Amino acid sequence: MNKPEDQGQRHILPREQDDVRGGSITPSSDTQSRAIDAVWVVGDEPTGASSIAVLEGAGFKVREASTLAELLASGIQPEAVFIEHTGDDDRWVRAWRAVRAVSHDVLGVLVAPVVSTSLLKIAFAERMVDVMAAGDDVELSIIAARLRKRVREQRDQSRRLARLRRRCGKLDASRRELLRQIGGLCDGVMTTYKSVAQGMKLNTLAAEFETIIRQDLDIEGLLRTTLEYALRKIGSTNGAILLPNSCGDFTLGAYVNFDLPRDTAETLIGQLADTLAPGCEQCRQVVIASHACQLGVPSIDPDHWVGDQAITVQACGQDNECIAVVACFRDPKTPFGEDLRSTIAMIVDTFARQLARVVRTHHRHKPKEQWGGGGGLMAA
Repeated sequence: MNKPEDQGQRHILPREQDDVRGGSITPSSDTQSRAIDAVWVVGDEPTGASSIAVLEGAGFKVREASTLAELLASGIQPEAVFIEHTGDDDRWVRAWRAVRAVSHDVLGVLVAPVVSTSLLKIAFAERMVDVMAAGDDVELSIIAARLRKRVREQRDQSRRLARLRRRCGKLDASRRELLRQIGGLCDGVMTTYKSVAQGMKLNTLAAEFETIIRQDLDIEGLLRTTLEYALRKIGSTNGAILLPNSCGDFTLGAYVNFDLPRDTAETLIGQLADTLAPGCEQCRQVVIASHACQLGVPSIDPDHWVGDQAITVQACGQDNECIAVVACFRDPKTPFGEDLRSTIAMIVDTFARQLARVVRTHHRHKPKEQWGGGGGLMAA
């Protein structure tokens, strides 16, 4: 199929005119739609000049390629490919397989000097749609008519599939929205939809938690409610919520003590405002570590009192600033598993939104630049 390099003078030749030129075939009315994209891959002794004219007269837009590599490099994905086979080797088979690997739906026609039974068997085994003798324009006219019909059917099928995919997408989106609304209205219905229960669970928890904390209109009540809810969902743990002040430092807003000495718990946890919080204020996603010293916070090394504790920490962000750092830590024998990551993130994110809402409510009579140091949400 390929020509020697010193004779390769043909290239992809796009024929810009889309009008139907004269030929031996008179196109029917349905060929007035978009022309059929076709490529004629020439052989060692090109014989397709007149055949190309016939195809163009039948409503085909034909390009020529002197080699397979030239066809593949052009990026063209034709609807039909005519491959000249003028030798005794199987280069045309390799060429056809390469074309189908790029475009599975392409229709192929083998053009050979002599059509033999063995050649027909090979061509049809390779899923070519037709085989014709080179220069037989009458046979080409018949083949062109069949190709037009096949291409129209493929285009119609592609359009139908595209419409079905769009409709299925809309139906699937409607189904998900319906399930979300049902889950918010009635928890009992979720049992019936076990197949979607895992995805609905987190949404239900978020709605539940938001309903609870929206009743808290002061910061102290909000902090206490958040820690109590976190204990119920992630198990017994020490916890702290660290808040920024107007000076740019952090202070202990609220804490819960699970296994620390009572007389020193507040002091120890309060130290995290100077060590843990500044190093984690950019952690806007949940961070879980088997030991706190693995967080990469310079002031918390293995010798620090919290350094060997299992820990989860996340900073709350609002308007590109940190408004709180939430941390929970406990004995490494009971670490925070990855299954808790989404629950912790939901609690912290919902808390952050309500905290910002409460702060805005308290300071609604003040300009924002007076809400705290540097225009922050948290006032001193």
